[in-house]
Amino acid sequence: MKLSRLLAPEYLLRPRQILLRVVRGLARGTTGCRIVKLPWGSEIRVNIGEGIGNTIWRTGVDDLPVLECLWRLTDPGDRCVDVGANIGLMTNVMAFRAGSEGSNLVPGAPSRAF
Repeated sequence: MKLSRLLAPEYLLRPRQILLRVVRGLARGTTGCRIVKLPWGSEIRVNIGEGIGNTIWRTGVDDLPVLECLWRLTDPGDRCVDVGANIGLMTNVMAFRAGSEGSNLVPGAPSRAF
């Protein structure tokens, strides 16, 4: 990892993630599923042998601009739809923000993803 990457928001705003990335980087070539705690406190199960899962494993997030947008646009009680859900990261952030009064519709998502 280049030192300039330490200024990225996922590290600058969560310094603990730097240590996690270093430790997890020592286990290169490792595959399988892991539970990862997300910045907002939820947990998600990811396959660290796949692209998105590995990115979340290393940095704690994937596609930060989209996550930030969803965080700002979703209010408590909102009804959200995640068309094209993959592993559930975007669904997770919307569900967290919408809270127990809100709801998520995820058409076609495999049940094992959630």
